[in-house]
Parts: sequence; structure tokens; C-alpha cells
Amino acid sequence: MTKQLKTGDDLPEVKPGVLRLYSSNDCPFVERCMLILHAKQIEYEVVDISTRYKLTWLVDKNPLEQVPILEKDGQILYESLAICRYLEAAYPDQTPLMPNDPFQQGKDDIVLSYIETKFLPAFRSKEKREIIECLERLEEELEKRRTKYFFGSVRPGFVDNMFWPLCTRLLASGLLGGENGVLGGPFKCLNKWMSWMYKDESVKITLLPDSTYQSFIEQLDGNNNTHDIHDDIETLNGKRNYYEYAHPSVY
Repeated sequence: MTKQLKTGDDLPEVKPGVLRLYSSNDCPFVERCMLILHAKQIEYEVVDISTRYKLTWLVDKNPLEQVPILEKDGQILYESLAICRYLEAAYPDQTPLMPNDPFQQGKDDIVLSYIETKFLPAFRSKEKREIIECLERLEEELEKRRTKYFFGSVRPGFVDNMFWPLCTRLLASGLLGGENGVLGGPFKCLNKWMSWMYKDESVKITLLPDSTYQSFIEQLDGNNNTHDIHDDIETLNGKRNYYEYAHPSVY
């Protein structure tokens, strides 16, 4: 775990040819990028920052002063979907995560648009009824596909990895009363999907304790008393990753 940069810290030296991800510990949009990077086995380095503190150089990387930010050889991208689409296009031979069929790609784009324009705003506002309606729509879509994942039955794909970080935080929020790794409510296909996602190696590597996901929820409430993932380092007790820490029964 790298040091988290705060007010007054200098920008670490940018190395030629190195792909760098500017990250923040509890951000689901950063997690999207990490899932894609690990799924495609792309080498990268992390600069962990806290957006709750002013870093004078951050605005030069992203005028919105938000993460994730991807940088390589002076070229910069921000916004998780833009970064993840770039990674899929720039590394096409490393575990493709989008369908080859243009029609299926279009269907996936419709699902992604629904997640971004309907599910995400409902989740941000914690509108339980709207969240349930969105999940019902996604449940119906997954049932029609008759596959383990939105991408198919072999491995999670682009849509799965974009949706997953939001689901883990929804589960941690307790809004739907779910526990033990499944959502509350009659979401048979989505609950099975979650059980398969928990077994994915990229998910295992990036999975964090619920306390960290709850930190993101507190930020939605405007609560600045947020949990710091670095405090959890002391409690890992030699576990190989956060998946083993959060789900010891699996090992």
C-alpha cells in the first residue's frame, strides 16, 4: 500500500513509459479502472491521493480535481468510463472484455447507459424505490441473457466491471437489507451474478472491507468523518488481500 498524498505533498516523479493511475481509497470509479487493469493484466503504478485535501498540482491533471486519472508519457485521461474504454482499445489482445459482435456491443452500451443515467443517480440520492426499479430492470436483462455475467458465462466483461463497484457499496449501505454477499429482495439472477463475481480473481484483488465502502456512503451524506482505508492495514494480519480479509471463510 502506497502512502496517501495529502496537502503539501509534492507530485511524485512521472517515469517515462509507465502507466499511472491516480487513486483514492474508497472511490468506486477508481475501482472500475483497477478491475479492468487487473482483468487485462496491464502493468501500472498507483498514486494514492486524498481528494478531501487540497493538492495544488491535482487541477493540472484534472480540472475537476477528482479521481480516477490515468497518465502515461504526458497524456492524461479522467472519468472512469473514458479510462476503461481506452484500456480496452489500447490493449485489445489482453483478455478482451467487450463482445466482437457490434449488435451485442450496442446492447451492452444500452445497459451501461442505464447504469450511468438511472441506477447511479438513484444510488447517489439513496432513493430506495428507484434503486429497486433499476435493479428489477437489470435483473430482467440478465435473465434474458441466460448467462453468468452480462458479458457471457466465461468471465466478467466490461459491463460487469462497471456495475460491480456500485453493487458492493449498495450492499454495504444496508439500503436493501442484503447481507452475506447478496442483495435484499427478489433478485435471483443478480444474486447469482454477485456470487460468481466474488470468485473472480480481479474482484478478489480489489475487494475492500465493508467499512471502506461505507466511507463512500458517508460522503454521499456529506459526512466528512470518513473512514480511512489505511487504518485497515493494521487489521489485515498478514492476509494476502482484502478479499481474504473480508471473506476468511473462502480460504
